[in-house]
Amino acid sequence: MRRIPKVSIGMPVYNGERYICNALDSLLSQTFTDFELIISDNASSDKTQIICQDYSKKDSRIQYIRQTINLGAANNFQFVLNKARGKYFMWASHDDIWERDFILRCIDLLKNEDSAVAAITRSAYNGSTVDSGDSPMDSHFSLIRIAKFLINPGPNSRFYSLYKKNSLETINFSSYDYHAGDWAFVIDMLLIGRYLRDDDYVGFLKRPGGAGSKISKHKSGILYKILFFIPLKDVFYHFFKKNFLISLILFPFFIRLNFINLKYIKNAK
Repeated sequence: MRRIPKVSIGMPVYNGERYICNALDSLLSQTFTDFELIISDNASSDKTQIICQDYSKKDSRIQYIRQTINLGAANNFQFVLNKARGKYFMWASHDDIWERDFILRCIDLLKNEDSAVAAITRSAYNGSTVDSGDSPMDSHFSLIRIAKFLINPGPNSRFYSLYKKNSLETINFSSYDYHAGDWAFVIDMLLIGRYLRDDDYVGFLKRPGGAGSKISKHKSGILYKILFFIPLKDVFYHFFKKNFLISLILFPFFIRLNFINLKYIKNAK
C-alpha cells in the first residue's frame, strides 16, 4: 500500500510541451518534498506525453495519467482533485513557476489556522509583483471576504493557493465550466473560510495568457436570460442559486466586477 503524502499537487494539462518542463522542474525542486504530483494529460496531441513519462521515470512522486479522450478543462481539474490523497492540495498550471519554498511557507501559514481554507505567497504576474490585486482575504466574516474579492479580484492567482483538502470535499469543479469559473470557485471557498497570504515572499510566478476559464455553455432560466449580456452572468447565476440573500446584498459589487472583467478581456486581446 502506498504511503499517503502530506501534499497532493494536481496538474491538468493539454498540449503543454512548451512550458511544462519549467513547471515540473520548479515543483520537483521544492524544499518541502513530501508530496505527490498527479498529472492528467487531457489527450494532448503534442509531446506532452513523452515529456511527462520521462519525468515520471525519474521521480516516483509523479503519477502520470493520459486520458483517452479530452474531458474538457473543468472535468480535468476535478479529475486530479479526485485522485488526491494528501492533507493539503493545490492545482498547478503547466505554464507557471514556483519558488523553492512556496509549499513550505503555505503549510506554515495554514497549519495553525483553523478558520483558513487556503494560503498563497505574493505572486508575480508578467514579471511584476502583484500586491493589492491578489491581496489576502482573511477577515473572519465571510460577507466581508467576498465583498473584498468582488471589489478587487486582481488576476486571481489565489485560485492556485495551497488548500486544506477537507475544505474541498463539497466542491465539484465541473460546475464551474464557464467564463471566469475560477472567480466563482474562489467566492464559494470564501464562504467556507479565509484565504491567507505570506506577504514576505514572492513565491508564485504566473505567466499571462495561461490556463484560463472556459466560455459558458447555454443555460436556461429567466434570471440567466435577463443577465445574458453581462460577461460574468454565470458567476452571479451560480452564486445566486446557492446564496440568495447574500447575492442580493452583494449585487452592486457583482456589477462592478463585470467592468473589471471587461478590462481584463480588452487587455487580453
